[in-house]
Amino acid sequence: MSDLDVDVGNYKALALAVLERALIDLQDARKQRDRIEVRKLLAWVNSDTESWVFAFVPLCEWLGFDVETMKRKIRGLRGCVDNHEKSSLRRITPEKSSL
Repeated sequence: MSDLDVDVGNYKALALAVLERALIDLQDARKQRDRIEVRKLLAWVNSDTESWVFAFVPLCEWLGFDVETMKRKIRGLRGCVDNHEKSSLRRITPEKSSL
């Protein structure tokens, strides 16, 4: 294995963790009625930028999620994450084989 060979599964796990963290942070901000943080997080979700590896669109596309469906479902979430439940992303993502 060369230095350039990588385990793609690790990168997908990182991408999924970024999305999960954003959902947890969004739900926390909504529960705390932190409108500024909610706006920041929704701006990240609603952005169509593809120039940054951790932008919403590239993460979704790399994980195989339909971007517009994800945006719509995330905007519709209302306090469904309890105590940082990791199942939050699983509730809104399409059924996919292992990442």
